[in-house]
Amino acid sequence: MSIKKLTDSLSKRFNSQIKVIFVTATGIYPQSLGGPAVFLHYLSLNLRKKGVYIRLYDFSSIEKLISILNCITELMRANVIIYNSPPTGILFPLLLLSWIFRKASLFICHGGIFFERKDRLSKIERALLLLEIRKGFIKYVIFPSRWLFNFLRKWYKINSIKSIIIPNGVDVEEISSYPSISLPTKNNILFVGRLVNIKGISVLLDAFSQLVAEKSADYNLYIIGPCQDLSLRERIKKMPHVHYLGACAHSQEMIIMKSVDIIVVPSLLENFPLVVLEAMACAKPVIARASAPF
Repeated sequence: MSIKKLTDSLSKRFNSQIKVIFVTATGIYPQSLGGPAVFLHYLSLNLRKKGVYIRLYDFSSIEKLISILNCITELMRANVIIYNSPPTGILFPLLLLSWIFRKASLFICHGGIFFERKDRLSKIERALLLLEIRKGFIKYVIFPSRWLFNFLRKWYKINSIKSIIIPNGVDVEEISSYPSISLPTKNNILFVGRLVNIKGISVLLDAFSQLVAEKSADYNLYIIGPCQDLSLRERIKKMPHVHYLGACAHSQEMIIMKSVDIIVVPSLLENFPLVVLEAMACAKPVIARASAPF
């Protein structure tokens, strides 16, 4: 329903074929495995199936900025530009160009800029993004969940926002094609995600330490995801029964997920985590915090 709403909305505005440019500063799947990159991957696949012309541009690193000239050239041919990252900073000139040349600008709101990043620069980006939405520079905002839409409308007083809700999804057929393996340990628990506070990693490590201390059974915790915190890495390295696998390819992540006994999602706040859907596709039980909106 939601992707149909998106294509129908664009079709009413343009008589010719819909030509879409996706712009992101968070990486493109499968090189990047974060929620925004995976969401963009599945959205672009579904739009292509409906005959929509698609081009992807990734500005997640300085080296990739060289493609900005190609992006501007393509912008002249396209009639829709969809931002998978806030069109502030390096993406702001593209938003101005699309507004000047009367292109339809859409923004995919993943939520991190509103409830995860608290530094001063993020506050400026947040204010600029809200101004872009209120002043009509951004025509539609795409949300991966109704909770996030209600959150933005309630806390930032944007009642007139034009929204399209497209829930997160996974490719069940692709996931079912991955095999399981026999792990060398028993009673295996898996955490997948960035190792940052909002994902609840510290709470998980404390709880797991208590579990190992109180229970005689041999429990093991597998952790997949990038970690920039050196002190946290050292803590994980010293913990018994904890196996840190780092940032893995998506295929390896799915194989491990199919091979463990349970998935844990201890996030303090989360929009619509893909790992829950992936666990369901793998027929694995999930333990999550009751306070998480999903």
